[in-house]
Amino acid sequence: MFPSIPTPALSLESWPVVPGGVPWPCAADGCPRGPPRLGGEKKGRRMDDTLVTGLQYYGAAAGALAALIVSLDLGRKWTGYGFVIFVTSSIALIGWGFLGPEAEGIGAQNLILLAINLLGVYRYLIRKKPVHA
Repeated sequence: MFPSIPTPALSLESWPVVPGGVPWPCAADGCPRGPPRLGGEKKGRRMDDTLVTGLQYYGAAAGALAALIVSLDLGRKWTGYGFVIFVTSSIALIGWGFLGPEAEGIGAQNLILLAINLLGVYRYLIRKKPVHA
């Protein structure tokens, strides 16, 4: 009586892709909720990808540089400068951990490392006399 109308198969391959490579069925026709937000579904957590990625890579590079400086044992002053760089690395990784998606563990770990690194700055740059055991 009525001709059959072919319907396209809805598979993940046919869904449009949103930034981050995630298939999202409503991306083409305007879903009321919209695509997934960076940082999860929590309100107020949207952050520019470039900033979050920059924090991640700066934190990693600064941490590696600081570790190199401290490991070279160039003296109290240089070790103190290494701890200053560690502090900036921890701050960047705290930002990345709490602003980026699914990296809260790194943020929490770097809160602790920030306290340790501040102690290193105090011991090597602020305190004048080293403690002898």
